[in-house]
Amino acid sequence: VVLFRVVLAFLERWVLWLFPKEFAIFLSGVLELSNGCCALIQVESIPLRFLFASIFLGWGGFCVAMQTASVTVGLFLLPYLTGKVAQTLFSLLLCLGVFWHPVAFLPCIFPFFLKNRRNNSRNPAAVGV
Repeated sequence: VVLFRVVLAFLERWVLWLFPKEFAIFLSGVLELSNGCCALIQVESIPLRFLFASIFLGWGGFCVAMQTASVTVGLFLLPYLTGKVAQTLFSLLLCLGVFWHPVAFLPCIFPFFLKNRRNNSRNPAAVGV
């Protein structure tokens, strides 16, 4: 984590000031999750902030991928990275769906719209019956 924070500080000092602020925030979130999420407050557009947050949380950061690689020495990491990319794309599609068709995603956003099952059984362990 410290190594990636040093890399980000170097990039911010020497490279990222040439690019728009949103690109720098996106790159910091893709590299390291916590610094990217802390920098999201600088994004003025709420939909773009939500989009970045869904990408960051779906991917988890390159730092986390390298931490996983360090503790899984000898294992093939392609399935893990493929799964992380698929998870990122899925969260991105969900995020875009919320903005394009919010009515279709109301049950995902507001769980109280879903039918609430009551436990009418005398057995307290029979939840949802």
